[in-house]
Amino acid sequence: MMLLRFLREIYCSVPPDDPTQWHPVKTLFPRRGVDGGWVGIFGGTVHRRRHNGRWEFRQDTETREEWENRQW
Repeated sequence: MMLLRFLREIYCSVPPDDPTQWHPVKTLFPRRGVDGGWVGIFGGTVHRRRHNGRWEFRQDTETREEWENRQW
């Protein structure tokens, strides 16, 4: 049951109204970001948008407070 809930949370999200705008997304695997670095490995929110028929990813850096809250 936990696995089904986890998969549902990851894959059954509501699609955005406009996929060309940045919107948050949960990723299971690291992706290449707009700047060429990896996103989804470290803390922070991952966003994606559709650009020229491909997904672009970027990551907001995690603040110190967010990091501390995640630790406990």
